[in-house]
Amino acid sequence: MGKSKQLKGFQGIFLEDEIEQQLIALQKKGLDSNIENMHITFKFGDTEKYPEELMGKEFKIRITGYASDGKNSGFSVELPEELKPYYKSSSIPHITVSIGEVDGVKGKPVDTAKLDFKPLKEPVEIQGKLGYFIFGKGMSMDNSIINEHQLSNIPQNVRVLLVPKYMEQEELSAANINPDATVEAEYGEKVIKGEQVTLAHHTKEYENNPAPCNTPDVPVLADDSTIVVSHLDLDTLGGIAALMGRKKEDPEFWRAAEFIDLNGPHNLFQVGEEARKKYIAYQAYQANHRNPRFTEVTDVTDIVLEHLGIIDRVIDGDKALIQEGIEWDEETKKKIEECLVFENDNVRVFNSPNGVFCSAAYYSEKQGKVIPSTVTRNGKFKSVTVAMADGGKKVSAKELVQELWGNEAGGHPGIAGSPRGQEMTEKDMQQLAKVVNERYNKINEIDEPIYFEPDEISLDD
Repeated sequence: MGKSKQLKGFQGIFLEDEIEQQLIALQKKGLDSNIENMHITFKFGDTEKYPEELMGKEFKIRITGYASDGKNSGFSVELPEELKPYYKSSSIPHITVSIGEVDGVKGKPVDTAKLDFKPLKEPVEIQGKLGYFIFGKGMSMDNSIINEHQLSNIPQNVRVLLVPKYMEQEELSAANINPDATVEAEYGEKVIKGEQVTLAHHTKEYENNPAPCNTPDVPVLADDSTIVVSHLDLDTLGGIAALMGRKKEDPEFWRAAEFIDLNGPHNLFQVGEEARKKYIAYQAYQANHRNPRFTEVTDVTDIVLEHLGIIDRVIDGDKALIQEGIEWDEETKKKIEECLVFENDNVRVFNSPNGVFCSAAYYSEKQGKVIPSTVTRNGKFKSVTVAMADGGKKVSAKELVQELWGNEAGGHPGIAGSPRGQEMTEKDMQQLAKVVNERYNKINEIDEPIYFEPDEISLDD
């Protein structure tokens, strides 16, 4: 599919000459040949790009043990917490310092991990930096080789088409739409499939898949390919970026995007601080640059490229975008509460005329507790969404909307919405809120009706 082979080599922490000499002297039983470019191998094989903010940074490494068997001499090490997510080797972290020969058999650096390391009386602290040894390219202590490789292998003239309603194969062909790949082209339980790749995870057929934004080993498409999507969000954009060969690496960020896609924004507090700030920064940009509501097939390639550029900046830790995200988040919380039209022990109901996202606002300041569900009408997109604080363990959001509006309504057990492209009124919001309230009443064996003040929307009309 793609143009060129993946860069290969080994990568991890590399040491300065001064540190290498320190380790040579620290050996109790040094061997004949000292290793050039001493390092801690994090990964061997396909090269994975490290985040820009980690490159060039000095990390403190603890030397904890030593061993030598005549063929290999080296140290076991302890990595800082910040780097542990990037350590992909199955062996203990270690540094090979020298190799020798026993009975005509020469030592191999790869075998140092098999040594029986004995603890040092006192651990020794050294410093090192992340880097790569790329076969055919050599050593690199920054991302320049990887960046150049990625740019040279980005497919040209890839178009992204947003298809707002499900289309059968005959309809797609008649409209001259032949998707090489699709990303979340899911419409209830129906899926538009790509000829080469289908990235989906909402429907029963694909529900065991990872989210598109966090799917490993996504093939890069060829020039002049077509990608079909049903909507644009961070998850979809991550999948598109991978298919285009330009997905910026940040494992924590993409894991966070997948986690929130599956569990809802109200669980953002469970995400690490750095990933959370980046996630909010992108959401702030997306909220302030809303796309129009697409009612017919639309080429959204330019919009996608614009948003991928913003995501790249966010992953790189753009300070302006991060700060804008913090300010937006505070202001949004205030706007959300202004949309509240009703709440009881079962549900919080929001009517959001300007499209403020309210579905994750489970916490009630008035009651001082988390309410199990929300129902929101988005007046801008004329859609209705129900969301469950427990992720749908007691009541499935997806089942509720499909009971009301059929299989073209969909989502996850934790959050689901009305059919794409179908305009929903305040009456639809009222209907859904009633059903949600009745379902929780039944579970809790109570009878708590929904009511509104005379100047508010009535759910009993």
